[in-house]
Parts: sequence; C-alpha cells; structure tokens
Amino acid sequence: MKDSKTLLKQLADRYKKHQVSVLVGAGFSRNAYEKFPLWWGLMYDLMIEMYGSKIKEDYATYCHTQSPSSMMTYQQFEDKELERIADEKTYLKIVSDYIRHKGNRESMDVYIEKRIPFLTCDKGVYQLNTDPAFPFDSHNLDVHASLLSCNWLDVYTTNYDNLLEQAATDRKLLYKKVSADYDLGNHNMDRTIVKLHGDLVNDSMADSFKFDNDNSLRYIIAQEDYDTYPEKHQAFTQLMRIAMLKGAFLLVGFSGTDPNFLAWLNWMKDVLDKDPESNKGQEKIYLLLVKKEPLTLEQD
Repeated sequence: MKDSKTLLKQLADRYKKHQVSVLVGAGFSRNAYEKFPLWWGLMYDLMIEMYGSKIKEDYATYCHTQSPSSMMTYQQFEDKELERIADEKTYLKIVSDYIRHKGNRESMDVYIEKRIPFLTCDKGVYQLNTDPAFPFDSHNLDVHASLLSCNWLDVYTTNYDNLLEQAATDRKLLYKKVSADYDLGNHNMDRTIVKLHGDLVNDSMADSFKFDNDNSLRYIIAQEDYDTYPEKHQAFTQLMRIAMLKGAFLLVGFSGTDPNFLAWLNWMKDVLDKDPESNKGQEKIYLLLVKKEPLTLEQD
C-alpha cells in the first residue's frame, strides 16, 4: 500500500493530464446544506415504519430483564436495533422489502422526494422545498462550483439532488446534464454531469420523469436496481467503464460504508478484474475522506 503523499502526487499528476473523473456522493451536498440526509437519515422513517412496532415490543421485554441502573433509554435501544437490522439486511435490501410491503414502486419515489431537498431559484431567490426558511444563497454553492471548475475527465454523481446543476447554471459553467442514454449523443463535445442514480424533480416535472427511459423507475435505490444496473443501463455502465480504463476515479462525499460506495466499488473492481492489463502499476479508484484530522487520501 502506497502512503498518502505518494498517492496524492500520483493523483495530481494524472489530474494534470486530464485523466481523472470525479464521482460525487451524498456527503458532498452537505457543503451546501448541512441537514442534507445521508443514508441513516434518509432511511430512518422507512425503518421505523417497517420495524418500529417490533422494536417497541422487544424494548418492553428488555425492560423486564434489566435493572433500572443499567437500562438503556428507548431511543438508545431503538438506535441499536435499527443499526443491527441495517447491518444484517443492508439498506438496499430493506428498501426492496419496503417496496414489496407497500405493493408499488411509486411509494418509494414519493418517500425520496419528501426527504431529499430540491433547490429552486427564481430571480436570484433560492429555496429548498424541504426547508423553505433556510437562508440559502449563491454562496452555499461555492464548493460545488469549485468542484465543477476543475479539469475533470467527467463528473458523475449518485446524488438525486440538483445542486451540481444549479451551481453550473449560477456560475455559467458549461455543463450538460445526462440522465438518460439519449443524452449521451454529444458526450464527446460537452462537459457533463452524469446522474447515475436518477434526477430529483419538483412537483411540476414529476409526471414526466423517468430514469434512463424506464417508465417504471425514477431512482436507483433498491437491491434489484443495483443488481440489474449493468444490463438495464448499458450506456451509463459503458461510459464509466471507458472512463476508468482511460484514467482513474476520485470519489468524494462517500464514506467507506456508504451503500453507493460499496456497490460501485464492487462493480469497478469487476471491470478491472476483466481487464487486468489496464491496471498494471496504476491505482484506479481513490477515496477522498475529510475528517477532523488533516485531509487524507485512501486507495482501495
């Protein structure tokens, strides 16, 4: 394993040669809005609906077996149980169970759209639909604009939100949004923001939206969505494959346990295993983690 300084230098050299694509995760959106939900926050209400009654029953049983001095509060017990369930089932499978529980896919679409902020801008006035009172202004998009100003081979995101697109519009950065295979027609001529998992819409756009020409799908979020992605969304898959074989991916806004990160990491490794000659002596996937300690770079 190379040390961080060596990896940073290697990444910088490849970046200067225009060989690096960036893949943006949900954590990056917190640069614009600190309450932006990550996986745990997004899944909490769903898991309470699915497992809340059983957890309450289990807590009642638990209370009868513990002394008051050693007993967890209900919130502590609930958090522990939800974490255990998430570890055992995984978030993606829980979503699949939720869709089956509801009996339709649209219930998950509505769930997402109520909880992921959508940003609008009317004559310079910004508003988040989930938090209209939040004092959002153009400075909230500074980090997104800085990212888009870099010399990336391509910009990809697993985020549903429209913060990258809005930052590009505000700063007059020439990017084309790609959320379906037909958008890739002029890919070689445009700088692109590729929405790999779907594109959040506002109420006026909802009836017309579908992900990658699939009338039954708006957002990639359930286990089967990931499992069938390479077959159902070949244009996106091939685009990322070519970008990875030509250069490298820098992942920002992900944690090491993020379901999106783990799913794409496995897919990327599968691509590289099928073409080992392309990976000789060169790292292909970099994960950038920003913590309380100085910024580090890790390679997997």
